[in-house]
This record gives sequence, C-alpha cells and structure tokens, in this order.
Amino acid sequence: MKLTNEELDALLAKAGLRLDQEYSPRCSYRKTDWLRTACLACGTQADYRLAYILDKNAIGEKVCRACYWREWYRGEEDIHYTNGMSLVEAKQRLVAAGMEEAPVDMSESEARALARKNGYELVKLLQGARPGEQLFVVRCVSCGRQTVKRVGDVSFGCTCAKSKK
Repeated sequence: MKLTNEELDALLAKAGLRLDQEYSPRCSYRKTDWLRTACLACGTQADYRLAYILDKNAIGEKVCRACYWREWYRGEEDIHYTNGMSLVEAKQRLVAAGMEEAPVDMSESEARALARKNGYELVKLLQGARPGEQLFVVRCVSCGRQTVKRVGDVSFGCTCAKSKK
C-alpha cells in the first residue's frame, strides 16, 4: 500500500494514534505490517497491524486497546437487568453473598511473573478504575511485539508462532 508519510499520519490520527517508529524510507506499508504507535489519548505504546487500524477506523472503534478495554469496563455500569440493577451491582451482590470472590489487583511482581510465564516481558501495569480491571502492556520475548492485554488474556500468549509458554 503506497502511502506518503502525511497519508499514514492522517490514517493514524483518525485512529487516535501517532507513529512511534521511523517512517518507511520507500513510503510503502503492507497491510500486514506491524506499526509501533502511541495513543494520543493515554500515551500507551503498542504495535498494531495496518489492516487492523484500517478495520477499526472503518467501524469507528477505538484502536488503542488500553482505551478500548477501559471503556469496556466502564460500560458494565450501563448494563442493567430488568429490575434496574446494573451488572456491576449484581457482581457486588454475588461477592457479598459469598458466591464469587472479590476481584483483586495483582502486584507488579505477580504481574511480571504471569507475563514471563506466558512468553512476555511486562512493560507496564496499568491500573483500572476498580479492582480486577488492570491491564498489562507486554512485549513478546520471541517477536518483540508490544500489546495491551487484560489479565485473563495474558495466559493465551502471543499470536506469533515462536511464542513459548
């Protein structure tokens, strides 16, 4: 895909991102290329395929996974059952009744250990608005790709074929 640096910047700006690596000297980017970006809203650095950025732009979804997951967690407050109780309130009642464990945040050392166990290096641990909503910024030790993961998603490892648990 032939793009000038200005055209790439415009695509990234629409996605709420900026390029955080050198531009291609040939102004040529394949849709399968991974681009290191930084979010204009939260500053999180992550790698996204150009095709992924284009797809998310087309449907109007946030590309930055840190911003996306934070918004997703906040959305739980807006989900209400027919009795008017929110999903968040329902979860709190289950915890109070002893039917579920209270969500807790991981310490940085626990987060590092979990990341390492699953083929990642922990770059940054992002705190959530409520316990259990932490996000990991991780870098794959095999391919070097940097991504944002929810705590429960870290155990799946990287999508690269080289990633070993």
